[in-house]
Formats: sequence, C-alpha cells, structure tokens
Amino acid sequence: MKTPFAKHILRHPHYRRIWMAQVFSELGDWAGRLAIALYILHRTGSATAAGLALATTVAASLLAPLLGSLGDRFPPIRVMIICDVVRAALFSAVLVAPFGLIYPLLFLVGLAAIPFTTARLKLYPYLLPDETQMQQARHFSYSTNQSVQILGFVAGGILVQAMGASWVLLIDAASFILSAILLAGITVAIPADSSIRRLISAGYRAVWHHSDMRQACLLMAVGLAGFSVSVELVALFVQEQYGPHSWLLGLLPALFPLGILLGKRILGIWPPTKDVATLLLRGRLITIAGSAAALAGLALGSRPWASVAAFLAMGIATGSSYLYRDIMQYVVPKAIFASAGGFLQSFLQTVAVLSLLLASLLIGSMGPTKACIVLIGISCSYTLFSLLHNLTLKTRKYLTKGTL
Repeated sequence: MKTPFAKHILRHPHYRRIWMAQVFSELGDWAGRLAIALYILHRTGSATAAGLALATTVAASLLAPLLGSLGDRFPPIRVMIICDVVRAALFSAVLVAPFGLIYPLLFLVGLAAIPFTTARLKLYPYLLPDETQMQQARHFSYSTNQSVQILGFVAGGILVQAMGASWVLLIDAASFILSAILLAGITVAIPADSSIRRLISAGYRAVWHHSDMRQACLLMAVGLAGFSVSVELVALFVQEQYGPHSWLLGLLPALFPLGILLGKRILGIWPPTKDVATLLLRGRLITIAGSAAALAGLALGSRPWASVAAFLAMGIATGSSYLYRDIMQYVVPKAIFASAGGFLQSFLQTVAVLSLLLASLLIGSMGPTKACIVLIGISCSYTLFSLLHNLTLKTRKYLTKGTL
C-alpha cells in the first residue's frame, strides 16, 4: 500500500491546515496526559488517583455514538473549533479548580475529544474528492498520530522536568487554541443532517450490519485488547522483569507507535487494492505474525532484546488497523462517516475498558508478564480462528460451485 511523499498531500492548502492543527493539538494532548497524571500525583501523593484521572478521559468515549454524530449534524469545521476552544478552557480550569472538580473536568475533556476526531474524519471525502488522495490523507494522518505520540511523551517528560506539570497543562491549552486558529481558515461546503437519532442509527447499521465492516471492527477490537492494553501494563512489566529504574521504562512505550509505523511500511510491500476480502486477509496475516513474535519475546523473560522485540512486534501487528480503516472508507457512506466513526470508537473503547478490567484480575493472580501473554494469546487465537473460518467458507463455496 505505497503512499506518495507527504509533501504531495500537504500541497492541498485545507488539508495542510488540518494536518498542522492535528500536530499541535495532539502534541499538547499527549504531553498533557503525562502532565495531568503527574499533576494529580503531586497534589494527592496517590498513584491510584493519578491513574483514575486517565481512566476518566477514556470512560467518556462510551458516549461516542451520541457525540460522534455531531460531525454529521453540524458543519465539521465548526464542531472541531468549538471542541478545541472547550478543551483549552477545561485544561486551564483544571489548574485552578478544587480537587473535587478535576475529575468532572477531565471527563468533559474526554467528551470534547470525540466529536473533534469524528468531524475530522468526515472532512476528508469533501476536501479530497479523489479517492486515492483521500486514502493517502487518512494514512498520513494516522502515521502523524503515531509519530506525535512518541514526540509528545518525550517532550512532555522533558518539559515536566524543566517547567513543572502546571506549565505543561497551560501549553496543552495553548495548543488547542492554535489548532482552532488554523481550522478557522478552512471553508468547505458539507451537507448536514437534521436528525441526531437517525444518524446514530445509521452509524450503527453501517458498522455492525455490514459483514465486512463488522469483521474489521471485531479484528480491531481484539487487537486493541491484546496489544494496546499490554502496552498500558508496560510499567508493571518492566518493574517485574527488570526493576523500577530500568532504562526500558522509557523505551518500550515508544516502540509500540514506532512498530505501528513499521507495520504500515511492511503492508506497503503488497500492491494496493480495494478488494475488502484481500484487505481482511492481509490484516489477519500481519496480526498473527506480530502476535507470534510478541508472545515469543515475552516468554523469554528478562532479556532486554527480547522485550524490545516483543513491544515492537505488538506495534507491527497493530499496523493492520490501517487496512481495517480503509475498509471503512470503502463501505461506509460519507454522509454518515462521523456517526459510524463515533459508534466504532465507542465499541473499541468499551472493549479497552473491559480488557483493562480483565488485565487487572489477571495481574493479581499471575503477574503482569503472564497477563500480557494471555491477552495477546486471546487476540492471536481469535484472529487465527477468523482466518480459518473465512478460508473454510470460501472453500465450501468454491466446491459448491464446482458441483453445479
């Protein structure tokens, strides 16, 4: 799935503005995640309270079907600007609010992030009517997200040490304002729908009633449960295998988004296609291969090179999400793209929350390393079952035709 150089896509002035807004907003967002955890840890002295703050923003995603449809109901640019301004105000308010109000404010931050993301997805078919360019833009934006995630964590760690968590939260708020200013220069005519209820229903049907999209959704969900949740446990994994002060604590989380980018490059070896069955097959194959490598690396225990390979392999396997998002582009009507994206985001975050609960139970009984192995094993097993089931159906269909 080869993509032309980024500069080719960035020549489009409106997309360039959206991309720059994404960079500034997500840099502040990822740095802010680290800063908010340390800010609350400093105020309370409780690691549990800091973890709860991050979980609060994730919990807001459960309302994604309702809020995601706002990008279809109202002009997407207006929705994105309002979300940016609201998030800037909320992060600023966190610094002066009584402690009891911090969690509700963070929940509202999570709510505001949902329509921003789905509205951005809605824009691409109208800004870039050429299907190839639209696909390239989606891939480049997703790659940007992974790159910014690495830079955001690194920059956040440096800035927190140099300036303190409070200043980093103010920088986060300023990044949202800068994003809103960039978006204000975009003008594009997009038809809106007047019924939120109809949009939510249409988004659900587009994802769940279409067999190919449903398969892609389930494969993304099990990948999230196996790989992304394992990355969330990285601090506990490092402490168990190497001790609390190991240099791997900073390296392993960064390897996951790096692996996703590498997975995208590996997928680029195959020729481009719009055939959904082929995309699903390729996604399953890279997930199974990455799962096997990750399981082998984790099973080797406290060998740094094996742990590095394992977390890089988790990212490579997650690179299959590029293919599944392409399927969404091909099968979901652009008029309800934001609503479908909202439902998909809500489903994936629900799976993430349930997987984190399962992981917490597994950690208590077998430790973080074995918990990661179980989660990835479940993901690999389902993907392998899905592959074999699909091949069986195709074989039966072929044999049936041959007997007619």
